[in-house]
Amino acid sequence: MSNYLPRDILLRERWSKDDLARTSVEYVDRGAPAERSVLSGASISHIGRSFLEIDDDKMIPFHRLTRIFFGDECIWERSITGGH
Repeated sequence: MSNYLPRDILLRERWSKDDLARTSVEYVDRGAPAERSVLSGASISHIGRSFLEIDDDKMIPFHRLTRIFFGDECIWERSITGGH
């Protein structure tokens, strides 16, 4: 898995590979089943400095992202640290 930040990974998929449609993003979605949702990279209309903007004008902050997939392969996963 990558040590890059989610924004860097998504920008690379968009501009280098031109294949954001094969990318999917899992994120924390309060109220959704298991508090998680997955969106297709094709629905990402803008990659901002601290959020993703989705086609329906929904904004998802990067701190809510949990995993990024390219096809079936997980290419990034948020590390969970124990203790507070």
